[in-house]
Amino acid sequence: MGTVDKLTELQFRRNKIEQGGGEAKIKKQHDSNKMTARERINALMDEGSFVEIDAFVSHRCTEFGMDAVEAPGEGVVTGYGTVGQIVGTNNSTDLTTNASGSGIVTDLVQ
Repeated sequence: MGTVDKLTELQFRRNKIEQGGGEAKIKKQHDSNKMTARERINALMDEGSFVEIDAFVSHRCTEFGMDAVEAPGEGVVTGYGTVGQIVGTNNSTDLTTNASGSGIVTDLVQ
């Protein structure tokens, strides 16, 4: 696999992660007058300053049928950026995913 193919795959994965639980669940959030995790972060942080970390993590649970469940970022958007030009960290629960609870990364962040 060449560099262009790898970058294309990386962008595909990033786009999938940014969709969280998918369009239907995002619409449900919006219909309830709620923002998604990324929308909340973008509203809080200075424009363009948020740097997401650990976006590509996934849960390791195999019990209760979880081996068939995708939960991008374990249901938490985590990173750092600025608010009023002051650097800070932020994590926001992504309610569009099935995770939105506690996984290994979530436990480390909290």
